[in-house]
Amino acid sequence: MKEEHDRLKALEKELQATKTALAEKTMAVDVLETLIENVNRHYSTDLKKKFGQKRSEKT
Repeated sequence: MKEEHDRLKALEKELQATKTALAEKTMAVDVLETLIENVNRHYSTDLKKKFGQKRSEKT
């Protein structure tokens, strides 16, 4: 019974750490997206589209 209780506590701690990491990464993505939007407005460009394009190969 004690082993199950310890395992449950360890899983709860791991779940909390995972939730915290996810929240931090989500905030980082939000900050970067906001930064890109502000740069796009300031420079009248679309960085996502610009960096997402592949170069065409010349034959």
